[in-house]
Amino acid sequence: MAVGGDVRFRCAVNGNGRSSAEVRWMRADGRAMPERADVREDLLIIRRVQSTDQGRYICVATTAHGRSQAEAELTVSGTTLSSRIMWWFDGRSTAYHRSLRSQ
Repeated sequence: MAVGGDVRFRCAVNGNGRSSAEVRWMRADGRAMPERADVREDLLIIRRVQSTDQGRYICVATTAHGRSQAEAELTVSGTTLSSRIMWWFDGRSTAYHRSLRSQ
């Protein structure tokens, strides 16, 4: 995927209470979400990615059973978008890394 494409991050909520989960997306540095960002429940879509979109994005899911969060890091470099996603739940973390290259 070339810079200028769309990137999608999903904050999947599993387990008890997922149907009533409240999901929020925010930038880790406190800046406003890009104007081209579209949040649809658990899905964050950033359209026409630009270098200014680079950074960490946090998803917070809250249910009656507790709260967990995921962090997605978007790196924009030339024609490559790279993302790293970290999930936290009860003090445990798992990392996932993916690079999206132009076609």
